[in-house]
Amino acid sequence: MLAHAKCMRDNGVSRFTNPTMSGGNSQPGGDPNPAAPSIDSSSPTYKKAREACKPKLLDGLDGMQ
Repeated sequence: MLAHAKCMRDNGVSRFTNPTMSGGNSQPGGDPNPAAPSIDSSSPTYKKAREACKPKLLDGLDGMQ
């Protein structure tokens, strides 16, 4: 998940956060504030980064959660 977050930032989604640990479980990275999203997941930059970084995703995860 860390490689995916770094890839998203390297491909223009600069606010994409790193995954974190919470209660012994890994939480995927993504928008720094999902309650008030600051990343436009419909933007061309986001879509391009998502496609470029798809190989770095773990099975069952689809990036920004």
